[in-house]
Amino acid sequence: MNLSHPVRIIVPQAADTLGRGFEWLPVYVGQGLVDRLSSTLFASANHVADMLRSLSEEIPIQGRPVVTGFSQGGIMTITLALYHDDVVGEAMPMSCWLPPPLEPPYPRWDLDYPRIRSLHGGADTTIPFEPTAEHPNGSKVRMLREQGFDVRLERFEGIGHEMSPEMDALFHEWVDAAVCRTVLDDECAAAAEFRAAVLLGEAEAPPLVLD
Repeated sequence: MNLSHPVRIIVPQAADTLGRGFEWLPVYVGQGLVDRLSSTLFASANHVADMLRSLSEEIPIQGRPVVTGFSQGGIMTITLALYHDDVVGEAMPMSCWLPPPLEPPYPRWDLDYPRIRSLHGGADTTIPFEPTAEHPNGSKVRMLREQGFDVRLERFEGIGHEMSPEMDALFHEWVDAAVCRTVLDDECAAAAEFRAAVLLGEAEAPPLVLD
């Protein structure tokens, strides 16, 4: 993956088939069955968290895992980040949504919440961006920040339910920064965060000087 440090990649497979792939949830976001989706999601996240705890006892790892996923995997990722802080170091949910029943009801300052970085296409019709951006408290991002989370959501205009090259590039730098922090390499993490800021237009790349 061309990261600054070696990593072990674990890809859990959902139990139920969906076409040529697999699914974590028996219902889709667009069906409006929010209660069923939420209860199934919470139960599935508990199973994945138990798996991560078992793996941490069986194989040598450093720090807590960096968890990421797309679509249903993204919904699973953010649920793990909110309710299983002991097994999630950092979380990167992509093109997903947090069901209202799973929104944290109040802050837990005694917990070590993982950093959350999220990407979403602005033209996504499978899991629309708007329910995440529009919330009674202003936005779900603001709500999570008020609950004590370090969270950021980036919208990519004109992109549907997919990952564009620009999204891939930013995701790579966020993963690299997370891996560097996990192995306590602060200089490496700062460099990756700077590269991410350049991609977001928040910093200018240094000029290239050729001898």
